[in-house]
Amino acid sequence: MKMLGIDYGEKRIGLAVSDELGLMAHGHGIINNTGEQEVLAQIARLIQQENITTIVVGLPKNMNDTIGAKAKEVLDFVGRLQTQLKISVVTWDERLTTHQAEMMLREMNLSRQKKRKQLNVVAAQLILQEYLEANRKPESK
Repeated sequence: MKMLGIDYGEKRIGLAVSDELGLMAHGHGIINNTGEQEVLAQIARLIQQENITTIVVGLPKNMNDTIGAKAKEVLDFVGRLQTQLKISVVTWDERLTTHQAEMMLREMNLSRQKKRKQLNVVAAQLILQEYLEANRKPESK
């Protein structure tokens, strides 16, 4: 049961895919956000290629747990994913995920341009990994 993690951005959409067991999230690149139909087509291809069963989209809530303009934009995108791709889509609170990704990338010896390109991928990976860990079933003894 593979899952797709998405960090939705105005310019770039970061992608991460889980392993078959749902234990680890792996970065899977970006989609340039050049238009909704192209974005949906690329996600649909990825779903088919990777046998994705669920999409986890980061929801950028405000620090006081309210939904702002950016979160409403993401929720609209989630609705279109569900309607057009006919797949289970869940949202996951992504507060501070971008900051965490920036901190991780700062540790690496990459150019500013490479860091910018990787930011959405690392954020998607963090979103998906947090979701996987929170929803992991405890092992029975």
